[in-house]
Amino acid sequence: MINFYFFHVGDNQSLPNMLINSIRKTNVNSKIYQLTDRFSPEVKEVDKCYRFDGYIKNICKFRMEAYSKVKSIENSCSIFVDTDMLVLQKINEAELFQNFNTIFCKREIGLDLTVNINFRNMNMLEYKNITLGDAWPYLACFIALKNHSPSPFIEMNEIYNKLDKKYKIWYGDQIVLKRFVNIHSNTTSFVGENEYAYLPNENQIPSKTKILHFKGEKLKKLMKKYHDFYFNS
Repeated sequence: MINFYFFHVGDNQSLPNMLINSIRKTNVNSKIYQLTDRFSPEVKEVDKCYRFDGYIKNICKFRMEAYSKVKSIENSCSIFVDTDMLVLQKINEAELFQNFNTIFCKREIGLDLTVNINFRNMNMLEYKNITLGDAWPYLACFIALKNHSPSPFIEMNEIYNKLDKKYKIWYGDQIVLKRFVNIHSNTTSFVGENEYAYLPNENQIPSKTKILHFKGEKLKKLMKKYHDFYFNS
């Protein structure tokens, strides 16, 4: 059985509602769990809502802290996804965990683009003239674990604790994934962004695509259109 987890805070539930519906339609025997703060409302249709203390403004760090506190469920796998995603196909557990029990999503789109070091005035001078593929080769929008006891997220959160505070809001999770892989390259496997986090933009969706990712405000505006096409038509 596959357990899906998503982190969501705030009152607007439109994105997680669409994510949940897509999972229910394509992975019918799965469980879905919400991770959130102490105050956000529980999203309808989740199997359980887990609440944690954390600093909401440091959203990426808070999410990693929540992930690190998820208890392993015996004889099952756990998939952690962003709320701005739609699951189009049944996830094949045997296919996903062919080699190892920790699976990251490898960046495949925009590899040669240069890091915008001034994004949200973050002044990331250490990434000047560095490409996205070199800086952050792994995406945090899809992470899969199997029989994860102790959870690798515990170590990832410890790595995160050592990062500069500006990365507690953005990009810190991707920095952590790269450093984790550098340590555990022999026990980590990868899936591709085009299959597990494809970015749609009024384009033809490849038949192998299992999950769509509506990253950024522009793509988020298209999520309902795609959701209705795949799940309400």
